Amino acid sequence: MDLPGIKKNIIFSLFFVVLPIVGAGCIYLFFRTSDTVLYQLFKFIFTDHYLAVIRPLIIRGLPTIPSWFIYSFPGGLWVFAFSNFCSLLLNHRTRKYHKKLLILLLIIVCSLEVFQLFGVTDGRFDFLDILLYLIAAIVSLFVSSFRIEQSKYRSIFKQEKKPFLALGFSVCIFCVSIYLADVLH
Repeated sequence: MDLPGIKKNIIFSLFFVVLPIVGAGCIYLFFRTSDTVLYQLFKFIFTDHYLAVIRPLIIRGLPTIPSWFIYSFPGGLWVFAFSNFCSLLLNHRTRKYHKKLLILLLIIVCSLEVFQLFGVTDGRFDFLDILLYLIAAIVSLFVSSFRIEQSKYRSIFKQEKKPFLALGFSVCIFCVSIYLADVLH
């Protein structure tokens, strides 16, 4: 058992996958309207009583937050987290596909923005969303490259085919979650 490698994966996951997702979720829950799917899901699982109490306290306690932070930054956090998650699934033989996977991810999220522009899907086209997706992808590429090359990382899967199955499933989950995050109820 490779305890140092497992510990590195857990620490990497916490700071570069879980924290950005929690941050994006908090922005959705506390600063977006209550019509988002994420808010409705939270309300279904818990109750909206907690959010009804916490939201005004947070909003009153903070200075004015720029709209790009509320509406564009969470998408960038999703891309950053997902890209870093994918780097965890790659092993020594499959890590060469990381850049291709990142390009596929960018095509998917940018396509969703274009679909919004033409009214094919709910949401509002925003060039800043695309810009933050690109920035997040580039930062994630640097983080993952450093992790892969410099830190002598240990991948989760040792077998060759498992990363592809896990990556395919992850891409599907990501696409659904990023779409539902912006869809209004």
